[in-house]
Amino acid sequence: MCASASVDHHRPRDREQRDGRQPGVGGPRHLSAAAIGTAGRGLVPRAARRVVSWRRRGWQYPVVTWSLVVPVKRLAVAKSRLGGGFQPGLALAFAQDTVTAALATPSVGRVIVMTDDSDVRTAVIALGGLARPDVARGGLNEAVRRGAAYAVGIAGPHPVAALPSDLPALTAAQLQAALVAAALHPRAFVPDALGTGTTLLSGRDGSLDPRYGPGSAEEHARAGATRLDGEWPGLRRDVDTLEDLLAAHVLGLGGATERMLATSSLLCGTTP
Repeated sequence: MCASASVDHHRPRDREQRDGRQPGVGGPRHLSAAAIGTAGRGLVPRAARRVVSWRRRGWQYPVVTWSLVVPVKRLAVAKSRLGGGFQPGLALAFAQDTVTAALATPSVGRVIVMTDDSDVRTAVIALGGLARPDVARGGLNEAVRRGAAYAVGIAGPHPVAALPSDLPALTAAQLQAALVAAALHPRAFVPDALGTGTTLLSGRDGSLDPRYGPGSAEEHARAGATRLDGEWPGLRRDVDTLEDLLAAHVLGLGGATERMLATSSLLCGTTP
């Protein structure tokens, strides 16, 4: 462990961020049913329990319930650009933090992880997500299509979104805000930190038409999806390189990634 890899206590991921509340606000504040629409019916038990909890606190609660699809590569081949021999452990930690934030997001009813990796499946199920085999091995876009089709198959047409699994600085509050914005459009996407790639991709009826890959922001816009440029730095910061990881570290990492870095020297010699 080194000092630069330890938790940045000056940038805490406070309880409000973790449980989906806006900082400084008593609870989630969302658009009305008239503003958002009533797409997405039938809360799953986890979400239903959450709604009861919000009602008791006197908070408003979201009308739209989303399914999220998170594709995860086999850990042995993931995050090769990070180097240092820590790639499998970091890839798993990133996925755990991404799924944890998604499951804590008020309007998310289910998280479906598409993966061939048994360690990822075990971790996702332990967190409360659904793990589906990515048997086609047709790449990221095919995994997203299959995950979205599965979501629609079990719940009918409803809002579905896809997320990459490498968002260790994602918070429930940011994801909730992005989904509220996305619900206003038939299809929408959130660009990555560089503005050229894509993190979140959404379809209000479950139709996503994914075009992840180089220049995907332009490709998704060309395909008719609405670009959403909100102040969601954790949602936009996917991690492929050491520089990306350092930027995510400055934003505030999730617990699994923090623990992984605390046992490594990957960020030694870097300056937050």
